[in-house]
Amino acid sequence: MALGHVKATKNMIENMSRDYLKLVKYADSLYRCKSLKRAALGRMCTMIRKIASSLAYLEEVRKHMARLPTINPYERTILITGYPNVGKSSFINCVSRANVEVQPYPFTTKALYIGHTEHNNLRYQVIDSPGILDHQLEEMNTI
Repeated sequence: MALGHVKATKNMIENMSRDYLKLVKYADSLYRCKSLKRAALGRMCTMIRKIASSLAYLEEVRKHMARLPTINPYERTILITGYPNVGKSSFINCVSRANVEVQPYPFTTKALYIGHTEHNNLRYQVIDSPGILDHQLEEMNTI
């Protein structure tokens, strides 16, 4: 919905700018051009202020997505999963260039970590996941 608000506002601003550009083109004085420009910019700012909540939401989503690791869907992938505290992160640190925190207690890994390695001139991405316990789907963490 937020992207829809932004797209609709963008279309309205583009239409308004075309209209004001025609008016400026046929204006009879410099003063009239400046006042038309000022009116157009004021109306555009008002439209953008109306979608401020959508823009704030999209900024939060952008920040959240920036924290997610980038997984290349076209690269060979090895996904390491298993019970907590069995050495998944230690294995990832040994076979790849990842630097995953390792502690002697369970649930240290709280997010996905990606490392890269090469074997026989083939590149692999190795993904470390948090420990998995056998729970109902509703009780599992989001990852």
